[in-house]
Amino acid sequence: MYVAMLTLIVSQRLLNHIRSITTANIARITNLRWSEVFYTVAPIIMERVIREIGVEEDPLSLMVYLLTESVDPNVTRKKPRLMSDWIENSQEIAPNN
Repeated sequence: MYVAMLTLIVSQRLLNHIRSITTANIARITNLRWSEVFYTVAPIIMERVIREIGVEEDPLSLMVYLLTESVDPNVTRKKPRLMSDWIENSQEIAPNN
């Protein structure tokens, strides 16, 4: 959860900075477009931050993290997943080929 909050803060600060240094296309820098751009560069930013603060890579820690975080804690929920209704509705609307 802390990583998500930190990511949101960094993303918003970078977006505000980008918007402050440009005037030409500011209306075209939408939140949706920014989220896609930030998503693609987030791993690069994280790698540079980790390298800058001197944290050594530890493959074992990465594997432990992946093993623990890849298990969906909400798999037994009775409610549909976040986009399930939207996906089902879009399939009903889509023309059959």
